[in-house]
Amino acid sequence: MKIVLILYAASLTLFPSAQDPPPIFSNLPLELLGVVVNSGSPAKSVCLIRFALPPKNIETVRPGERAFELAEIQKIDSDGVVIKNLASNSLEYLTFLKNRPFPHHLPPIPSSPQVTAISADRININISADVLDHYTNNLSEILDSAYAAPHFRQEKDGKQSIEGFEISRIKKGGIADRLSLQNGDIVLAVNGETMDSLEKVMKLVSQVQNMPQAVMTVLRGTQKITIAFTRKYSGSNLGPVRDAFGGPSGFREDKYAY
Repeated sequence: MKIVLILYAASLTLFPSAQDPPPIFSNLPLELLGVVVNSGSPAKSVCLIRFALPPKNIETVRPGERAFELAEIQKIDSDGVVIKNLASNSLEYLTFLKNRPFPHHLPPIPSSPQVTAISADRININISADVLDHYTNNLSEILDSAYAAPHFRQEKDGKQSIEGFEISRIKKGGIADRLSLQNGDIVLAVNGETMDSLEKVMKLVSQVQNMPQAVMTVLRGTQKITIAFTRKYSGSNLGPVRDAFGGPSGFREDKYAY
């Protein structure tokens, strides 16, 4: 059985469709952000879809399930998703933004995240709300900045299980590079939750915009390191500051704007 994680498809198609996609590209306010294609069990494939209008919520859906009560997922491929428009009852094609047959423009990238402290086993990074909002509104930039592949562990019974995701092909100047990740890093856990399945990765991507803080456990060579991200709010973009596991810290941050 092959399971392939495709967080952003540009030109490479690993699992071409058995037939050409429907000729109609969907005009529904839905954006395809990522897919997990399970070639052995297509019904277990997953796609990540964002509602294009504020507040731009994100849902993880499988074939046969509905996305925002606007469309029912029919088939998930590496380069797009066949949906049934529930209003017109017609089959339509939802593809990645870069592959859509009309021009699109991305807003300029704001200032970089700031590394505030580095030690042998910990890196602290401040991310302004503007930077985080930019990347969560343009998730393709995150997903296109590096390649993540499951890192497998051999169990005693001979089976393999996923033990984190190995980062490679980091694009210089991309967000993965700016967040101090290195080629060969294995992301083991985020906020204490082990990254041991493709579904957890998709869930994490869908929740990143609402994380005031995050702690990533990374295996770099033989050493485990911690990369801690803190979202900073400017005076015009105040918000609650919580600890790395979602609990309130009891104060608001209004001094810093990076």
